[in-house]
Amino acid sequence: MRRIILVLFTVFFAAQVYAMVPPNVPAEIALYKLKEGNDRFVSFQMKHPNIDKTRRTKLINGQHPFAVIVACSDSRVAPEIIFDQGLGDIFVIRNAGNVINENVLENIKYAVNNFGVNLVVIISHEFCHEVGTVMREENKTSSVKSIKETITSAIECCKKENRYSYENVIKEHAKLSVGNILKDKEISTYMKKHDLKIISAYYNIDTGKVEFFK
Repeated sequence: MRRIILVLFTVFFAAQVYAMVPPNVPAEIALYKLKEGNDRFVSFQMKHPNIDKTRRTKLINGQHPFAVIVACSDSRVAPEIIFDQGLGDIFVIRNAGNVINENVLENIKYAVNNFGVNLVVIISHEFCHEVGTVMREENKTSSVKSIKETITSAIECCKKENRYSYENVIKEHAKLSVGNILKDKEISTYMKKHDLKIISAYYNIDTGKVEFFK
């Protein structure tokens, strides 16, 4: 009887430890996991990991995603699918145009501080409607005014460097978003003490391939 009680206590204690102590997956390993998952997606060899009953039961005790993904709300861009990840694997934040606003920034800090995430990826995508709209209505009152401001700087940067194109503006927008996150004092202070990396990426809808930029 004592042995049964001891075993049950051990299981319960282990579950609580899992819930409270983040595994702190190193940024480079987290990036490798994303690349590996995307390779499976591109080659139609997806494993669809961590979607069974065992995984759901384990997640009752807490979540410890290994990466934060900030993506566009576009229905063609689903991070869990293009990276072949399952329940509890990645912390996903989405909005139209993958814009870094106050709410998104607070969500990033929430995941970093509470779950020990060491990798944040800002992923833009091919054929982004929001970027295209801003480019077409550049000198007009845009219907996506809240998004226009954050994309305009990417347009100006590309024009200044003589590389103005639809694709380059989309990529530049994600890169500048990384810079906007790094301006946050709490984030910059955290990075000095931890293995936190923040990078941008670009999803090719036609091929399924994700390009990562450091």
